[in-house]
Amino acid sequence: MDPHWGTLADLTNMVAAAHAHGMLVIADVVVNHGGYNTVSAALGAGVPLFLLPMGADQPYNTERCITAGAALGVIQEQPPGPPTAGPPPFTPPDPAVIRDGTRRLLEEPAFRAAARAIAAEIAALPPAAYAAERVQQAVAERQATADKASVAAISA
Repeated sequence: MDPHWGTLADLTNMVAAAHAHGMLVIADVVVNHGGYNTVSAALGAGVPLFLLPMGADQPYNTERCITAGAALGVIQEQPPGPPTAGPPPFTPPDPAVIRDGTRRLLEEPAFRAAARAIAAEIAALPPAAYAAERVQQAVAERQATADKASVAAISA
């Protein structure tokens, strides 16, 4: 860590304070487990990722991010069958793998360009209110169809 930015304790306190106020601290690269929320936040901000999935949706998210060119990562073989309540076995990779991957993400512009392209796609999506309106419209249309069918059945 650059000493001009303070200590690791300073960074930890700053991030905790930001989170307490509902703010997300964004960096040049995100290193995490590949969970949906962090992946979405990073890609929404155009930030590439180094992912270390452990289970659930994380391996799938990691594969999709790597395929899209916005991430690197280490995908470990998952146990067969459905996920269990406990965490799957996880063997941390050699720290050099994470270091070298993170360095590539920082130095090779294609990763950031892919992440920014995904951010642009996300920004172009309609707002949640649009989806809510579409759901309400579909429910109203279905209800109207059901009401017509009921009237027709009664009239027959």
